[in-house]
Amino acid sequence: MLDIGAKLKVMKSSRHVLPISILLLAGIAAYSNTFRVPFVFDGICQIKNNPNLHLIRLSQITWRWLIGFYHMSRPVGRLSFAFNHYFGGLNVFGYHLVNLAIHLCCSICVYFFLYHTFSLSLRVGLVPESDPIALRVRNDPEYHLPDRHLPAIAFGFSLIFAAHPLNTQAVTYIYQRTTALAALFFMAAMLSYIAGRKRGNRKYYYLTGLFALLAFGAKQNTITLPFFIILYEVYFFIRGSIKN
Repeated sequence: MLDIGAKLKVMKSSRHVLPISILLLAGIAAYSNTFRVPFVFDGICQIKNNPNLHLIRLSQITWRWLIGFYHMSRPVGRLSFAFNHYFGGLNVFGYHLVNLAIHLCCSICVYFFLYHTFSLSLRVGLVPESDPIALRVRNDPEYHLPDRHLPAIAFGFSLIFAAHPLNTQAVTYIYQRTTALAALFFMAAMLSYIAGRKRGNRKYYYLTGLFALLAFGAKQNTITLPFFIILYEVYFFIRGSIKN
């Protein structure tokens, strides 16, 4: 039989099943009509008419072939296009399926990032001292905001991210997979860092480094990731420890 601690852990994990399920269904519904959109713009010259990304046989994968991707811009995204070609040729359905899967995974990362961030905000007391409502929520056990309402709050914001029209280009425009991959690995790196700080396990820091390298290889703007980690550390962990 499970002890009380194990039961509580199972209950906490089960709280996320429903919001994540709805999140996935909403994302699929929003982009279900995009699987036949053809290659356009950069997708034509960078994927369709680029023989370097047309992986046909696994025997083509050599160190020289992989090093060639290293010297390209956004090698992680280009490598994903090569494997897309291996499994489905130039059939756009496979490319759109992967794009949507990446977006859905990123939406889940956004959900858990918001959940943990709001939870940390309340635990360390990072609310304005001049705001009586915020102080009441923090101090009054009747509200139980971290246990009862945080999944719903995180779900609301992540649902907006999953279905918002601003993400249409990153999901529907095949070549813009690089943007979706960058967001996914950026958020995964942040989540790994938070897990490492909360659990005190170095393995999560290694994962943070791995996701950071993948993010850098997906798109150049992820170079801001180290600065975000530093800001997060200062605001939610160092500042929180000082206030406590």
